[in-house]
Amino acid sequence: MDFNEIFRRIKRYFELITHTYRRLFFIAVGLFLLIWIFGFRFFPSENYRSLADPIDECLHTHLSRMNREVQRLDTIIQHVPRFPEEDGLLPYVGNGYIGAVIVEESTIHIKVKNGRVLSLPLPFRPIVRVSVTDEDSRREAYASQYVHGMVQQVSCIQRDERDSIVIISKFYAHRTHPTIFEQDITVSNPSQKDAIVQFEQLGWTGDPPFASDIKKIQNGDEEVSYILSRGIIQSSKGLVGVAMAYKKVPGAMEVKAKSTLSFRVITAVNYAYLASKREFDTIQQSLLNKSEMELKRVLGFNTQNFQSLHDIAWGNLWTTGFSISPSKAINALNGDIINATIYYVLSQVRAPLYETGVPLVDISEANVVLTYADGCYGGHNTLQAKNLWSSFKSEREIVEVANLWLLTLQRLVSLDFRR
Repeated sequence: MDFNEIFRRIKRYFELITHTYRRLFFIAVGLFLLIWIFGFRFFPSENYRSLADPIDECLHTHLSRMNREVQRLDTIIQHVPRFPEEDGLLPYVGNGYIGAVIVEESTIHIKVKNGRVLSLPLPFRPIVRVSVTDEDSRREAYASQYVHGMVQQVSCIQRDERDSIVIISKFYAHRTHPTIFEQDITVSNPSQKDAIVQFEQLGWTGDPPFASDIKKIQNGDEEVSYILSRGIIQSSKGLVGVAMAYKKVPGAMEVKAKSTLSFRVITAVNYAYLASKREFDTIQQSLLNKSEMELKRVLGFNTQNFQSLHDIAWGNLWTTGFSISPSKAINALNGDIINATIYYVLSQVRAPLYETGVPLVDISEANVVLTYADGCYGGHNTLQAKNLWSSFKSEREIVEVANLWLLTLQRLVSLDFRR
């Protein structure tokens, strides 16, 4: 056998090997593609099933707009029902004067006399339930946006295999107008047919009963019906006289195909501490006038402009000057709990530098406190104090932990956050 023959055999051998490996490579790629395309249909995972449902895709699309805030732990998402990996932190809004957990049956809470936190419930549920007459199924989630002092409820509602409606409610206790609790509702109907959207105003629980009157005002081209209510609440620290004005909600509205409906639900709350029930007879009209006047004033605001006032004020309060690692180690104090704690505590205190109608004396006092150089915290290590941190799965946990934080800061920094 000459050299040329040996060379040709070696060459054929390597060509055969190369050809074999090339065939194996293409076979492997082909099998991978077949499994990728068809395999999940026979062995679907939970995530694949989730995204295969149009309303789950709808919800995912709307929530993904907040991904950057979620990654920074500035926004916490809670699905209904809650996903196993979610912490269960309650959606909550507050401004130190009024506050509420954002679930349908929740009531507005206020402060008892000399109280630090919003612990006294009023017999009034401010949240309006929104539904569609022919809805087949729905997916929804709550997004607690700590940087904005707001909770968004995102609901995707499916009517048939092709049509879905998106309902977004934004809840906040306004920072510059502290008597105002607002729910801004946007209903988007991208389908080819009209939809009837129903509103259920939960309102009063009836215990104790409040007296109410229905009134009407002209707001631009729209005639607005609203309700004035007043009553007395008994607390552990004495009596509280309460007056409220809130917009009356229609039972149903039509949303045309390929259109969007926006609707504001505004509640104005004023209260005063009483020495006796008889005292309420002399001040209730003043409280009613305040609530009525504030409702009318807010109705005159553009929705986006009014929301922007709140957003800017809350953003200034949220600026802490440091960042938190996004790590979520097991059995450790992580950024999500730290951010939630800051948010819940801030929700219990007033912000006189940003509120409208605050006397100049109060603003001056607040500025003196903020510029006091020796007022920095110098007490015990709060990271090791387990009673200052919580999983915040109930409203009671929120107010108890916030109260401990405010008491700690008040004692060790000599700051009084009470109003």
